[in-house]
Amino acid sequence: MALTYDAPLTGNPGGPDFETAIQVGYTQFAYPNRGQGSRDSIIFSRVYIIKEANWAASTLDSEDIYNSGFYLYEESTPEDIDPGGLCRWEKWFGNVPTWHDTYSFQAVTFPGYYSEWNADNPVSPATSVYRPPLTKVVKVRETRIFALTTTPWTSFTPLAAMKLYNQENGVVDYVDNNTTTNPGGYPATGSSLTYAEYQAKVNGTATDTEITVKEPEIRRAYGAGNIWEMVQYLAVAE
Repeated sequence: MALTYDAPLTGNPGGPDFETAIQVGYTQFAYPNRGQGSRDSIIFSRVYIIKEANWAASTLDSEDIYNSGFYLYEESTPEDIDPGGLCRWEKWFGNVPTWHDTYSFQAVTFPGYYSEWNADNPVSPATSVYRPPLTKVVKVRETRIFALTTTPWTSFTPLAAMKLYNQENGVVDYVDNNTTTNPGGYPATGSSLTYAEYQAKVNGTATDTEITVKEPEIRRAYGAGNIWEMVQYLAVAE
């Protein structure tokens, strides 16, 4: 006896008509940043089937109907299920993780410093008139901030890597009593960075002992979609 494959039509008694998507599978929660020691990032997927003629792309960023706080960031291209006129596809949802820190070890070049340019007539402390720039492998704090946005370039306020300028606005690699920094170049109020202020950071007596040591990165948190992540890099001054 021959078999006839057919997707049920509208009005099929006692069964679905497949003109509306039907979920046929899902994956459990996965934690893509678990290797960083964080379980704040969570993703999962749902698998659906529908009549091929009724398939339409989903709305990016739409919230999952069963789990609030999870948003569509990607879906696959529908694949035909032959015979039968149906197609199958998968949707991936992810949350917007909370702000958190991770840590790594990186080579960082810290600025040199002068208490005063005139080394023959140093100011206090005379024992620390000059130190050249210092490159050292240190622990770097990576601050990770997340947002659901279509305009990440306006949704984040990044701290640029610290740049030092002398009185003539030339870029230098040292700190003295006349040094200024770029706005946001290190976590402190104002744009000056004197020898005394930097020494307070180095000695651990400043309110904030960190400086920004690398340009921030902005990227898609899950490799697709509109959940974005900004990573900033800070290290304790040395």
